[in-house]
This record gives sequence, structure tokens and C-alpha cells, in this order.
Amino acid sequence: MKKIILILCFCFFATVNGQTVTTFAGSTQGYLDGTGISSKFSYPFGVCPDNSGNLYVADRYNHKIRKIVIATGATTTLAGSTSGYADGIGTAAQFYEPIGICFDNNKYLYVSEFGNCKIRKIDITTGMVTTLAGTSFGYLDGAGSSAQFTLPVGICCDFIHGNLYVADYGNTKIRKIEIATGIVSTVAGSTAGVTNGIGTNAKFNSPFGICTDFYNLYIADGSNNQVRKINLNTTEVTNFATMTNGLCYGIGIDYNGYLYVSDGDIKKIDVLNSATVSILAGSTSGYLDGLGTTAKFNKPAGLCVAGSNLYVADSDNGKIRKVTLPTTSLGVSQNEFLTTTSIYPNPNNGKFSINSNDEKVTQVSLFSLDGKLINTQKPNTLNPEIVLSEISKGMYLVNIILESGTESKSKIIIE
Repeated sequence: MKKIILILCFCFFATVNGQTVTTFAGSTQGYLDGTGISSKFSYPFGVCPDNSGNLYVADRYNHKIRKIVIATGATTTLAGSTSGYADGIGTAAQFYEPIGICFDNNKYLYVSEFGNCKIRKIDITTGMVTTLAGTSFGYLDGAGSSAQFTLPVGICCDFIHGNLYVADYGNTKIRKIEIATGIVSTVAGSTAGVTNGIGTNAKFNSPFGICTDFYNLYIADGSNNQVRKINLNTTEVTNFATMTNGLCYGIGIDYNGYLYVSDGDIKKIDVLNSATVSILAGSTSGYLDGLGTTAKFNKPAGLCVAGSNLYVADSDNGKIRKVTLPTTSLGVSQNEFLTTTSIYPNPNNGKFSINSNDEKVTQVSLFSLDGKLINTQKPNTLNPEIVLSEISKGMYLVNIILESGTESKSKIIIE
């Protein structure tokens, strides 16, 4: 099992060839619902998918949340109207520069509102918009509307543990919101800088994007041109990878061992292989569809993985771009997820069975996403039931060895 190097001393940049970049939606800057390139956005920033084949866009300067059906490219307006602040249903609601967006794996979107310094919540089935946390500009931990943010940008959801994490750009801090209570606290960060350390002893400089693997947070630390990592158990902040192409804005994860970062072009970081950084797509600033580094973006911002594609909010081009992912990005490695075994149920509560297709399972090993061995069992039987006691909630990698020596890996979620 490959292990993560926690502090990266150097980065090697390679070019990944053959990823096709196309324009998925949007044309010139503006506002127009429609299909594909007949729609218009105004400096879109955040993007995220749901579980039903839709993509949501924080359409920053239109002050709206847009919905795109991935299968057809049809764009509609889910919520928002003119700039302002109002809770309500659909277009009765108002935002002021919505910029970050994430989905909770259930039915809610959460939006970080740059202009109003609030975190909003949207029921995607009804379009109802409410305010989860935040009031005026400032910095204050507390419950709901008593808390304060200054220019919040990135937002991500740890739906396993029921928390939201926010890159509080203006305060140079990373904040946590308990979804059930709205209570806001500070995870890490203090004044602007580039200091590693525990919690508020650490320093960031213009944190923009944020994502989680349920054990760690990964931060696109914009003006430091670095990806920083926060261990959620200890709140220790370390440097994870260095970017070389200017400000890094967006960051996303695919839970198969890859991070994606926008820093003028689109970088890919192999989390399970010494945080190796490569160029997935893009080159000089501009607008051009094409293969790999022949394509051009203009200030790409938020990005997310949906299916076998990466979707990028190409902000200054006013477009949503689609990047096909290489086959090696669809699993921890190209042959990582073999069809010889399957795990059920998944998610589970720490007890699951393995369908081994008439071959004995000789060893089952559980690893955290950063490569640490958590548990090993040797059932030496067909279709064993595995019981994991005192295992924390989260996502894990399971390595299964069959009697023939064949290995397969899978992801499991323990709830």
C-alpha cells in the first residue's frame, strides 16, 4: 500500500496527455437559461454535483444558483434573483455574490456567500433558501446568526460527521459549522502567513478552495501557492503540495486517491503516491477546447468530479468546461478495483460481507485514506463476514487477498 508523504519537500510536474477539454455550458458573459452553449453565466465560481445526475453552479455575478442536467446540458435557475439578501423559495430568494457550493449527499446544497458573508442552505426539492450561519462582516465564533465571517469562499461537506468546513478568506482561517446546530468554530488559522502548526498556531494567506476526505481537509491556499492539509483529528496543518502557476483557487477530490487543483491550468495530485503533481489540462490563459495542455482556461475556479469527468467553472470565460478523466483516475490505480470481489452493504456500520465468487478470502486489511493500516483479518473462508469493532465513522480502503493471490481494493463508508 502506498503511503502519503505528509510534508512535500519538492514537486515534480509532469504532463498527462490525452484528456479532452470541451465546453459543457455557457457562451459569453451574461445571464440566460438554455441548453449547452446557448446558456450564459457571469463569472461562475463554485460547482458541485448531486446524486441524481445534476450539476449546480454558484453563478457569482448573476447572484444566482444554477442547475445543469448533466445528461442534456439543460441549464435552469434554482434560486436567486437580483443582488441582495432574502430567504425564500426559488427566485424569491436573494444572494450577493454566491461563490462556493457543496452538496450534503442528501437533499441540501450549502452556499458560501462572498458579499453577504453568510452561509445559506437550499432544499433542492423545493428551492427553499434559508440562512444557516453568519451575519455581518467580521470574525466571531458562535451559533447561527451570531457568528461572523469575512468574505467566505470555499465550502465542503463532511456528511459522515455532519459538519461543513469553510475557507474564510478575509479572516485567513478555516471554520467549521455543525450542520445540526449551526454552531461555528475555528479549526485553524490566525493572521495571514504561511506557518504550519496546530490549529490557530497555523497561518494561511488567502485560502480559497477546500475539500475533505473525511479525515483531512485540503486547502487551496491561494496567495501562498500551496495546497495545505489539516488533520481533522489533531488540527495539525502541513504543506502538502506546491503550485507553480500563480494563485490556486479551486480544489476537489474524487475519493479514489486524486486531488484536482485550478491554478491557471488544472493540476492533478496523486495523494497515494507521494503527492505527485501533474498537469491534467490547460496551458496559457485564454479559451480553447482541445487535448490536455493544448486547451486554455481563463481563471478556472471551482471544480468537481462527476462520473468519469471533471467539471470546471472557467470563471473569466463565463463557461463550464468538461475534462475527461484518464482511466487511471477512475480508481486508486488502473487495476485497483477488480470485479473478483464485492462488499455489501456499503455504507455500513462496521460489519460487512465479501462476495468472493467461489474463492476463499485469505486476508482483509483496512487502511485509512492516508495509507495507515487500521485492521487486518485472515478469515480463510468463502464469502466472509467482517466485523470491525470501535472503528470511527469515515471512508476507508479495503485490500482483499484471495487464495489465488489475486488482490482487489474497494472503498467503504462506515456510518
